[in-house]
Amino acid sequence: MIVNLEAQNSDKTPYPIIKRAIYYVSRMISAQKIQMSVDEDVANTITEYSIEEKNTVGKVKGDKKDYDLLSVILLRLGNADQAKSQPILRLLDVLLSSEKQPDEKKDILEKDFDIPMTMTMSKEVQSMCNLGEGIYERAEKEKAVAVAKKMLELGKNTPEEIAAVSGLSIEEIEAMSNLQPV
Repeated sequence: MIVNLEAQNSDKTPYPIIKRAIYYVSRMISAQKIQMSVDEDVANTITEYSIEEKNTVGKVKGDKKDYDLLSVILLRLGNADQAKSQPILRLLDVLLSSEKQPDEKKDILEKDFDIPMTMTMSKEVQSMCNLGEGIYERAEKEKAVAVAKKMLELGKNTPEEIAAVSGLSIEEIEAMSNLQPV
């Protein structure tokens, strides 16, 4: 829980204060890391969250247009085979799976969902597969950089040793540590 207290000289501001609060909370949430795995007890679910007014003390009637600004829909995908009872979840699980190859995905889309693999559709599926791979690669790179930074902080390893453990190049390690090649 985050509590943000701001003193206001007046309740009469040029903008609705609730909009400002929603904006700040949204920025904090968007700065968080993406979770790539889902616990089994919440896998294959779709949940919608929205903002509503609830007076805890006193009665104030806010203008709905000032706080009803967003809905969040969480898709918690799991194993496509376990989502068979919910076709939309199975479809998304297949499309976004990092474990299935593009050709396997195309076969499932054609056979199980009657989606013809036109040239355009085939390119779109290929593009989605590449997107998933890109997210995975970015996460792996961030992990390697974090490991290298930690090893550099400890100061007990050479750039070559750090490169061997992290998978980064010696040049990347040297750039991170501002070392010049010896």
